[in-house]
Amino acid sequence: MARWQRSRYERRSAPYESALCQPGTHAPAATPGLDELAAWRSAYANAADASIGVLNDIITRLSTAPGRVFLAFTPDHGENLLDDARGLFGHAQRQPSPWDIRVPAVFWANEAWRTAHPQAWQQLQRQARLPLMHADLVPTLLQAVGVQVQDPRPQPLGLLGAPLGTRVRLVQTAVGSAVPYERLLEAVKPPVVPFSLETAPRRP
Repeated sequence: MARWQRSRYERRSAPYESALCQPGTHAPAATPGLDELAAWRSAYANAADASIGVLNDIITRLSTAPGRVFLAFTPDHGENLLDDARGLFGHAQRQPSPWDIRVPAVFWANEAWRTAHPQAWQQLQRQARLPLMHADLVPTLLQAVGVQVQDPRPQPLGLLGAPLGTRVRLVQTAVGSAVPYERLLEAVKPPVVPFSLETAPRRP
C-alpha cells in the first residue's frame, strides 16, 4: 500500500496531504494568529477530505478481496483550532474538549460478510448512529470475527449484538477517570472566530 503523508500545520504546506502514518505530525509548529486561523481551519478540513479519499481507496481494494471482510475506521482524536474563547489549540490537552475528542466512525463489510451475518449487519446499521465511544470498537471487531469475550465493564458494548439501550457517553480524562460528554459541552465558550465548513475553501 502506498505511504501517504501529511505535513505539519504550517501555512506553506496547506492544504494538507493525508497521512496513515507519519512521524511528527502530532507536533504543530506554532499556534496560528487570528488572521491565519481561517486558512488553517480550511487546511484541516482539506486533510479530512483527503483522509476520506484514502479510506475510499482502501474500501475499493477490499471490495474485490476474497473471503469475508469487515472494516472499522475512526480517527484517534480531533483537533482544537482556537474554537472558542479558551484559545485551545492542538489535542491531548489536560482537559478534553468537544473538538479534540468527537470524531466520526465508518463501518463497512463486503457482500460475503453481510450475507454470512445478516442480523449482525442490520443491528450495526441500527446502532451506528447512537452515542458511541472508542471503547465500543474492540468489542465490535471481536464480534465481527466471532470471538466471544467476557467484559466486566458496563459501558463498552459490541455494536453487532444486544441493543445499546440508554447510556451515558463517557470521555476518559485520566487513567481510571471519566466524565460525561455533556460536561464538555457545558464548558464551551463563545467562538472567537466563527467557522463554517459549508463556506470554507476546499482543495480541488
